[in-house]
Amino acid sequence: MNLKDAKQLLKNGCVVVAEGANMPSTKDAVHYFIDKKILFGPGKAANAGGVAVSGIEMSQNSTRIPLAREQVDNLLKEFNQLDGLLLNAGILGDRSPIEQYDVKKWVETIHINLTSQFILVKTLLPALKKSDDASVVFTSSGVGKIGKAFWGAYSVSKFGVEGLCQILSEEFDHDTSIRFNCINPGAVRTKMRKEAYPLENPEDLPAPEEVMEKYLWLMSETSKNISGKSFDCQQ
Repeated sequence: MNLKDAKQLLKNGCVVVAEGANMPSTKDAVHYFIDKKILFGPGKAANAGGVAVSGIEMSQNSTRIPLAREQVDNLLKEFNQLDGLLLNAGILGDRSPIEQYDVKKWVETIHINLTSQFILVKTLLPALKKSDDASVVFTSSGVGKIGKAFWGAYSVSKFGVEGLCQILSEEFDHDTSIRFNCINPGAVRTKMRKEAYPLENPEDLPAPEEVMEKYLWLMSETSKNISGKSFDCQQ
């Protein structure tokens, strides 16, 4: 996230920034957050092996224990509400045929990519419901819409994410104050992309900050009446 992205976040009313990866914000952006007195949590405090996993999700993934109710109560006491939630945690899992897929790796991938997101949304719904304009954004993938060979648990987990988003959207179709959507970032210059396509030249791909526009739109009030949809960042 560069300075331009940081300014756009504040323009849309952002008051808290909690990074979930190693140094995703530039120095200029970090200084801007601090100068504007934004509550800022640096990425190294929430990083797990370079994968974008929040501190909350990390603890749930390792212990299989949902977020404690007291933690949600503390969140509500401090901020009163939660206006936006971006679920971006994920691992690639194995790129192997189903016949040879490691069971332990399958369970781990489904848990991190799908189950932990169900737990996190379920637990944070009380905070989201206190907002007049809450947006929940799930990270999807092209292989979450069309199954492809050798994508195994990753593909299945993303199909699950799409389904979870649609279910939540229908369950809250009477409540226009909260919406649920999916977004597929596409081919982006990330460590996961490099792991999946090691022979690909990363310089041919856009950097994460170059695909921020639709994320910001989904978090802003201009997308208030849109729910249950799935968007492609680069289309």
